[in-house]
Amino acid sequence: MCKNYLLSLLCVLCLGTSYSQEKIEHSYWEWVVGSEISDKRLNEIAPHFPRGDDSQYNSSNYDQAILRWQKLYCFEYEALINAPELTRLNPYYTGYENIVEIPYFIRPLSSYDKPIKKETGNDFEDELDYELDLQAWYFVFAPEEFYHIYRIKPTFPEWFDVQAYKDQIVKKIEETKKQEAANK
Repeated sequence: MCKNYLLSLLCVLCLGTSYSQEKIEHSYWEWVVGSEISDKRLNEIAPHFPRGDDSQYNSSNYDQAILRWQKLYCFEYEALINAPELTRLNPYYTGYENIVEIPYFIRPLSSYDKPIKKETGNDFEDELDYELDLQAWYFVFAPEEFYHIYRIKPTFPEWFDVQAYKDQIVKKIEETKKQEAANK
């Protein structure tokens, strides 16, 4: 069964109380509020977590904000759901939950140029794909900026060779350029 579903269900069951001072009623937000995690600690482990008391969120866009955060900042997501402040509320927690093996930004790139946003008509998906493509671009072509912008230093499983991934991206772009030149 999907871990996200179980975590959400757990939040609803354990924290069914509504926090009237909060603007958002959402299982993740209620779980964080119910954990009584300090703002300082939350900012240390998940600085990009969409806070339900932030005026930019409402009940119609908070689910998308959470999904966006889980994909763009998957290491923060993993750290937060494994934080002792939150795990103490989870009777099913049996140990560290390895959510991230390979982050979402590890994806193919087709050009040395920064990605451009596609316009498919689905603004949320277009924006998320664009942001993930941009993360991938920075990770491959401007790693110092990647760490500065996203404030994450990803860790990968032993079997994943980061340099081989980056080299393969460059190789594929070069092959595509040669093929396009030959077809002219």
